[in-house]
Amino acid sequence: MKYQCVYESYFQADTKLWFPIPRLIISYVFRRDVKINQFINFSYRIVMALMVLVAEIDVSMKFQAFEEMTFLKPEKHGLFSIKMRPNYNILTGHPIKTQPWQRSYFFVKSDMAAFEDLPQEDF
Repeated sequence: MKYQCVYESYFQADTKLWFPIPRLIISYVFRRDVKINQFINFSYRIVMALMVLVAEIDVSMKFQAFEEMTFLKPEKHGLFSIKMRPNYNILTGHPIKTQPWQRSYFFVKSDMAAFEDLPQEDF
């Protein structure tokens, strides 16, 4: 049985990730062959803010639309960040740092209780 490491800060006030972890996030990390914990906090702030924004107008965030609005940036120490493309930057005023965001973490079993629609291949 596989487990994923996630940081507690992903689920706190600034980021507000929830369980089960949304399909959009699972698809994004799976297609890039990276792990959930390789993303800096503000990456998930962007994902969650966009998901809430489109839900408020009764639309679901499709993976292709998310890809059009964002890009992946490699960071130091094997980390990554998701950033808004300049022409699509509809999110402003959100915090970009959480200190110390990597201090507390836990492991979750890679199953349907923790992740929406797990990919068919080895996750």
